[in-house]
Parts: sequence; structure tokens; C-alpha cells
Amino acid sequence: LTLPKDLKELGAETFGDCKKITSITIPEGVTTIAYAAFYHCDDLKNVVIPDTVTSVGAKAFTHTAWLDDFEQNSTENFLISGGVLVAYKGDSAEVTIPDGVRVIADEVFKDHTEIQKVYLPAGIAATSSDIFPEGTEIINK
Repeated sequence: LTLPKDLKELGAETFGDCKKITSITIPEGVTTIAYAAFYHCDDLKNVVIPDTVTSVGAKAFTHTAWLDDFEQNSTENFLISGGVLVAYKGDSAEVTIPDGVRVIADEVFKDHTEIQKVYLPAGIAATSSDIFPEGTEIINK
């Protein structure tokens, strides 16, 4: 799939339920990947997010082969592309967001009620107040 170079936003459910996309490189200049933009693109295995993205909505990549493979097979706790933290699967009470992460996608930490303290890297974009479980202590490194 090739997207126009002047594209700024992938709207809500833009490619939802698309069964033919297997790989996508989102063009430089895109700033927003909205809610469920690639939801249930079951065969989407490879995603490249540019460093121009400043916002990723909830469920943007839910039920894609890319996210499913990470959740089932990766030994890493973080799925990051283009400085965007797309998913987390750790279980620690204290989480250190890796250096280089600029943006945290919505709902990355939604079901992680075990988190009590988060260390954010310098230069991370503003995150919504509800991105971490209520009562989480947030510390800027």
C-alpha cells in the first residue's frame, strides 16, 4: 500500500477490517494515526511509523499480525516504531520508558493496573492524563 506523500492524518477506522494490507510505511508528514485506523487488518505484518507522528489513537493496530506477533512471540516488553510506543506487555510495578520514545499511543497501559511508577525519557511528547493507571507516579528522567 502506498499512501500520498502530503497526507497528514489517518482517520478513525481508515483501513479497519482491511484484509489485503500486509505491509505499510506511513509517509513522513503524517502526524496522527486515529482510533482503530488499522483495526482488524489481520494480515498487516510490517508497520513503519515516521518520526512526524505525534498522536496514535486507541486500538490503531489491534488485531493486526504485527501487534499479535509482538504480544505472542516477542521477548521484548515494548513495541516501538518511529519513536512511538505502540504496545507494552511487561508486568512490573515500575516501568522505565526507553530513551527515544517520543509518543505513547493511547491505551498502551490500559490494563496494567500493577504499574505504580513510570520513568519518562527526556523530550517525550505530552501524554493524556489517563494514559497510565490512576495514582501512577510519573517521573521525568
